[in-house]
Amino acid sequence: MPMAPTRPPAAPPSARILLAAENAIESAGLRAMLEEGTGWQVAEVWDSQHLLQELLAQRPDALVLDERLPDASGTALVQRLRENPDYAALPIVLLLPVGSGTRHRLAALRAGASDCLTRPFDPLELRLRVRVLLARQVPEAERVARPKGTVVAVF
Repeated sequence: MPMAPTRPPAAPPSARILLAAENAIESAGLRAMLEEGTGWQVAEVWDSQHLLQELLAQRPDALVLDERLPDASGTALVQRLRENPDYAALPIVLLLPVGSGTRHRLAALRAGASDCLTRPFDPLELRLRVRVLLARQVPEAERVARPKGTVVAVF
């Protein structure tokens, strides 16, 4: 029996996305991809210093990070961010260069990337991957209110 198509999960219509790209030209194209039909607010930075400043200032809902920033590797930045409890749950999509193989993707995931895409990629795929990560985010108030430590097993 054929499966019915499913809708992608709903993401907050006004999500704040921080985009860290290697330069202004690359950033403009990625920003257009992310904003198309989403209603997301996308802020841009082009180096690791400004990335860290904007993370503190904005508290974005997700980070789309280019592997090739001028002053740092995206994979190293992901690892650094994951060491900080404030960013441990931040959805991070790492954009890998053309020709990146399995080894590079695995390194990105081991570093803590929530997801990664290898160039070239479809703009719709980028939006859907970000949307899925945003939809999985549990609001802070709900995380605090949830009871912990209850396990029920039925045999």
